Amino acid sequence: MSRLFPLFMVLFATISPAITAQAATVDSITVAGRIINIPPKGARTIIINECDISPKSERRVVDLDSVVEFRERIPLSFGHTFTLNYKRNLFVNAYAEPGDSIFIEIDASKSPLEFHLSGDRAELNEEYAHAFADVTPFSYNVELLADTVALAEYMPIFKAAIDSCRKLIDDYVAANSISPETARMLYNGNIYDIANLACSYRGKNPYEQLAFFTDPIFDLTNPDNAKVMIFPYHLSALGRSFPEYAARLPKGVIRDIMYVVSDSETAPRRDDFSNPAYFDRVYGEEDPAELDISGITDGNICVLEGDSVIDLDRVNPIDWLSRRFSGRPIYLDVSATWCG
Repeated sequence: MSRLFPLFMVLFATISPAITAQAATVDSITVAGRIINIPPKGARTIIINECDISPKSERRVVDLDSVVEFRERIPLSFGHTFTLNYKRNLFVNAYAEPGDSIFIEIDASKSPLEFHLSGDRAELNEEYAHAFADVTPFSYNVELLADTVALAEYMPIFKAAIDSCRKLIDDYVAANSISPETARMLYNGNIYDIANLACSYRGKNPYEQLAFFTDPIFDLTNPDNAKVMIFPYHLSALGRSFPEYAARLPKGVIRDIMYVVSDSETAPRRDDFSNPAYFDRVYGEEDPAELDISGITDGNICVLEGDSVIDLDRVNPIDWLSRRFSGRPIYLDVSATWCG
């Protein structure tokens, strides 16, 4: 199965003071926190992954300051979830609206790592972040059919996988008295997390492909779905294959995300949409040899090497890595700004 691998190589490392009362601007949020009980030589960086559709969207590597705290301002033009990643084994998903301030405290001495969220929407985020971590493994063992299987055979298997995970989430919601708002995000996350496994579905012809991506189960034009950051995966796959479908939709969050991902379309004027757009993408096939890196351009990157963070301006990451580690194998862990 071919997969979509958006790659954003522009990373920034910033040393910031602790959170203050200063509010984020209307098109951004403030993300701050502290990590306590860090063992000797323990990790002192945190990664913020956000999937805003503005050109400033980024995967930001943040150094802790001298009192093991950080404070960052992150672009965010509409309400949706984002991810905090510590030590690559703690992924915390939280929800924010433009202008919010979110604070996280992580206890690095615990196994598994413990965390708590405060600030705006503290009650929702504390519940959602822990619930998300608990239910995400439900979809780990989902297996779908090949991308070229006829829709009549493919769709029942796909919906059965969603139903199976939904039942597990239902049990979790009931057992833990989860609020309706958190439950809705968990249910939507389940649909689009599994849909991400099918983002390259082609069926027997373009009509089957379009029918899959626009099936009523996806509730495509409901802007409430955009609260879950996995939703743009589905929209980008649809918009890339069927830009004419996106063009027929009313202007707004859904059309914004879909319309601009088509390689055949010229970028619209920024004021033509309610939200700006993103373009950076890398496409890869199942065979690693098929990964196309020719479109990766120069930019500012941040490299974590040992305990040191190296900031580089206006370099091509592939060329730089090839020179830095000449004669040695290079493993590329390809990820998206809005993905853990």
